Amino acid sequence: MIRGALEKLRPSMPAPGVALAVPLAYFGAGLLSLMLTETLDDIAAVWFATAILYAALLRHQPRTWICLTILACMADFASGYVNGTDWRTGLANTAIAASEALLGAWLIRRFGGPGWSINTARGAVIFALVAILLPVASATAAAAQLFFRGLAPFGIVWSTWYTSEVLGLLLVVPFVLSWTEPGLWREKMRRSIIEAVLLSCLMAVLAALVFAESLLPTYFTFPLLLLAIFRTGLRGSSLMVIVLAVLAIQFTMAGHGPLLRVFPDADTIELMFALQLYLAVALLSTLPMAVVLSQREVMISELVSAKAAAEAAGRAKSQFLAAMSHEIRTPMTGVLGMADLLAAEPLEPRQQAYLRAIHTSGQHLLHVINDVLDFSRLESGGVVLEQVDFSVPELLEQVQMIMSSQAAERGLRLSFDLDEHSPPVVRGDPTRLRQVLVNLIGNALKFTSEGGVQVRIGHTPLPDGRIQFRFDVQDTGIGIAEERLEQLFRPFTQADQSISRRFGGSGLGLTICRQLVTAMGGEIGATSVAGRGSRFFFTIPFAPGDAVVAARKMTAPPPRPTQPLRVLVADDVEINRDLLHAGLTREGHHVSMAANGEQAVAKVAGEDFDVVLMDVQMPIMDGIEATRRIRSLPPPRNAVSIIAVTANVMEAERQRCLAAGMSQVLMKPVIWDELFRALPAGQQEVQAAQVPEGRPPELGEPLLDRARIEGLEAMAGPEKLTQFLSGALSSAEQLAAEVERLQEDLQAVAGPAHRLAGTAPSFGLLRIGVLARSIEQRAKAGRETGDLVVQLRQAVETTREEMRRLQLLPSPH
Repeated sequence: MIRGALEKLRPSMPAPGVALAVPLAYFGAGLLSLMLTETLDDIAAVWFATAILYAALLRHQPRTWICLTILACMADFASGYVNGTDWRTGLANTAIAASEALLGAWLIRRFGGPGWSINTARGAVIFALVAILLPVASATAAAAQLFFRGLAPFGIVWSTWYTSEVLGLLLVVPFVLSWTEPGLWREKMRRSIIEAVLLSCLMAVLAALVFAESLLPTYFTFPLLLLAIFRTGLRGSSLMVIVLAVLAIQFTMAGHGPLLRVFPDADTIELMFALQLYLAVALLSTLPMAVVLSQREVMISELVSAKAAAEAAGRAKSQFLAAMSHEIRTPMTGVLGMADLLAAEPLEPRQQAYLRAIHTSGQHLLHVINDVLDFSRLESGGVVLEQVDFSVPELLEQVQMIMSSQAAERGLRLSFDLDEHSPPVVRGDPTRLRQVLVNLIGNALKFTSEGGVQVRIGHTPLPDGRIQFRFDVQDTGIGIAEERLEQLFRPFTQADQSISRRFGGSGLGLTICRQLVTAMGGEIGATSVAGRGSRFFFTIPFAPGDAVVAARKMTAPPPRPTQPLRVLVADDVEINRDLLHAGLTREGHHVSMAANGEQAVAKVAGEDFDVVLMDVQMPIMDGIEATRRIRSLPPPRNAVSIIAVTANVMEAERQRCLAAGMSQVLMKPVIWDELFRALPAGQQEVQAAQVPEGRPPELGEPLLDRARIEGLEAMAGPEKLTQFLSGALSSAEQLAAEVERLQEDLQAVAGPAHRLAGTAPSFGLLRIGVLARSIEQRAKAGRETGDLVVQLRQAVETTREEMRRLQLLPSPH
């Protein structure tokens, strides 16, 4: 402990620039002060030198104070020697000034804390107190040593030392500290610096008029000081006060200025004291205001930073929830789908029971994941409400159809009571209304063991012509304690901690309902009696709807492709174009090809297409720019449907595609059913299976996606499959070689890695795709990729051997 304390106290040298600048500044300030003292008949108006040492000590760490003080003492003694000061007097004055500066800096740091700053109210008060009180002791010591040596009267020396020292500290220290702040000369501060200098020039002109010509009263300088404070803060006001002080002293001692008219019979000492009082008033009236304004700017900056940090944290949270929910939801969909396929096989009763348990658990987990995904989208503002005409009775029939099986399984009644005078058609978002009703009814059924659930719907006309619907969901279940009702609509909250164990659930359903109802302009609430049931209610205002439009939507058949489409496939990877060509022509569509965005624009400009499947990242011209140019073509070709097909799974990429004018966004590898549903005549937002974004490759990652390869074989036949796989592996080898060649250039290597990540999984080359995705993400994050590049090379070789072993590729002759 003692060693640590001594280590902290051990002196250290400041930076070379500081070690040179401090003694030079001190020497110049001391010489200027002594020259001014001689000019004023041995009366010092302002003593600058000690203030220079104060500012240097306050700007730098305590470990450098001893070295800085020694350098300053040498400069002080040298300035006195040059000016002809007696060496004993000079040595004594140097020791007194250095001791004052060391003690003053320590007191300011001690009571102001390690983060002391003159720009804070506390820091400015502490500095002002030290600057006013501590010179009392130094002035006493200086006057005493001269008095006992018989060189000067005690009172005159004391008052001269004290007033000049205080004025020097109040003038110079704020100026030096504000003009030596780190980052002062960066570009965004230049305007403030220029403004401070221009205002100081204006102050010089005004001071000359006041003190040289006596054209204006002395208080005319104060409005300009206030302007400097409000415009440039402490930096500008301290510079202007120094300019005012120098000119006021110069002109007053030269026999000019208003003070001579006020005190015509005053001697030099009295005149100097009056001038010092005037300057002290100017300093002490501007310094607090400058500090308050500087503190306000700091607080505003901190608030802005805190707001930005909070918004960034909120976005990061929502993005994390959305990404995690999606990453879990994708494999869960596969698990449930395979369970459904397995259920169609002949199984023993015990195996059927196992399968039902898998399916039930999977559905429960998927429900929780969907809640988290919905919650994250609502939090991030990712849900946009529709405004369409819909039939309220039709929607209630759909809800009853959805929930009746759950009620029947539990032996409960489920009834709907719609006011017969309610408007049959309204305008709003039927999807979100259905989601709220299903959630509330599902909760009511889950927590009810006897009796049933009744849904009542009423309406009230509003003055603005809208109709406010009220939905009540009443159950005869376990009820909720009154003190728990207020917590129901908070995220991840349930009425009782034991509920999640007894009934399951994420605690997000009611939060999602509240957010959806609020987004639709309504309110939601609940009443309950423990053991006797609960009633959840919400109100939503709807505009009157058009019954004809709603009827047309209800009776229109679901959109399905009824004729072959003219499709343009734009992709820079040949094997991807071949794959899409085979899948689309098999369904009877007419397909054309483009290898980059420039070719795609030229083809759309010269031919008629129903849809363009546009890769996003392509050479020469990417899909985003190609889409913009297509949208700028003359009609009707600028209205062609453009579907993005990209390997980038981030939401920001999807929004970028939609903002450019694309109709939909599909993720690679393409899922055929989803692609066909996305074609014109079957517009529907879809999400494709994808290489897991952000997931590091695992040693146990399968080499091949057997299910995808089997799907390709079923679609194209064995011979075409061999051609596809051979081309895909050759393309993977070329891209892997390019990745290996460019691995030192992280910005360049992301391109081939991205293309490989989007191509390989489409043909079942799973491990290659996962490794390529990880290389791309590391490269974009500025991290080394060497270990993954080695794994990628090995994966390509191992994949070829495995495909030959499985006879997916011909053996080498």
